[in-house]
Amino acid sequence: MQQKTYTVNVLQIEDEFIHLEYDIFRTKIKKCLIEDNELKIVNNKVELDKVFIEHWFAESIKAEEERIKNCFLTNIPLFWKKREMILKEPQYYSVTPPIFPFGGGIPGVYISVSTLGVLLQIWENEEVFTVRCKICGGKALVFQFAGSFYSGALFAAKNICIQCGCLGNDLETHRFNDYCKNIEKYKPLQPVAKKRVSIDELVRICKTAIPN
Repeated sequence: MQQKTYTVNVLQIEDEFIHLEYDIFRTKIKKCLIEDNELKIVNNKVELDKVFIEHWFAESIKAEEERIKNCFLTNIPLFWKKREMILKEPQYYSVTPPIFPFGGGIPGVYISVSTLGVLLQIWENEEVFTVRCKICGGKALVFQFAGSFYSGALFAAKNICIQCGCLGNDLETHRFNDYCKNIEKYKPLQPVAKKRVSIDELVRICKTAIPN
């Protein structure tokens, strides 16, 4: 079966470097890599397979992933404020959280939360996932935790205050297993929306929605 290729724009050729663009990602590679890999530039475009995309655009892709994670994290208070709207609309409910999965304890074993809707339901219904902000005294939501499946010790319980937006790490209240058992009973809304909005789109929608 023929390997899928991706059309990449050649933005500029200068000296020994070539500037490339794929989707929102940009990179600069040495010109010799095109020739060494028997690639051809036609009408300022070049066809690359997935391996080249992942390797040559790695820094740009990683930077975008970090931007999306930071965007999601800083807007958790906004999502919480608009939770009623998000929980009613499958395109919003089904958004995949880009933050690190809940859990840990055994290397490579995590308890993931599949959708933003599930995350909002957990925050809404499970008291263990809310703590008091040590800065303003307001309500803070635990968005990431890690610990030991064996001893029950909690290593991290990262949270964000929905009032002042400050980040915290509360290790004083609960055990690791207290968090685990309260996640597993939640399942995503069915059917999960095939077409879901991006994090950026959801932020824009929440900001422009009629105030609660």
